[in-house]
Amino acid sequence: MIIIAGMPGRDGLPGLPGRDGENGSPGIQGVQGIKGDQGENGHNGTDGQPGLRGLQGLVGPTGPPGAAGLPGSPGSPGAAGPQGSHGVRGEKGSAAMSGSVYTRWGYKSCGSDSVRLYEGKIVRIY
Repeated sequence: MIIIAGMPGRDGLPGLPGRDGENGSPGIQGVQGIKGDQGENGHNGTDGQPGLRGLQGLVGPTGPPGAAGLPGSPGSPGAAGPQGSHGVRGEKGSAAMSGSVYTRWGYKSCGSDSVRLYEGKIVRIY
């Protein structure tokens, strides 16, 4: 048998679409990507509302009194006060009454009818 080949023929009409194929096997995991640039900082949020005031606690019991403190140092002498007026001289009494006693505060001398016992004190004369 001898076959003689002729010229190629024209393309045929397109065929009908075929059925979907089966899913392929899963691929291998890809390489991890490069880290991206850091984003801008976010804005501060608004302040929250103030909280409610808490309840006041109870007052505790009074403690025992503390120990007595040390006595303070003596103060400086006070300023001399104004000089008082002299009283009116009384009448002369009988032998049973021996006269009035006058105290002359702030003086260092006695009158002519008095006797100075010691500085600052005046005693009546009988």
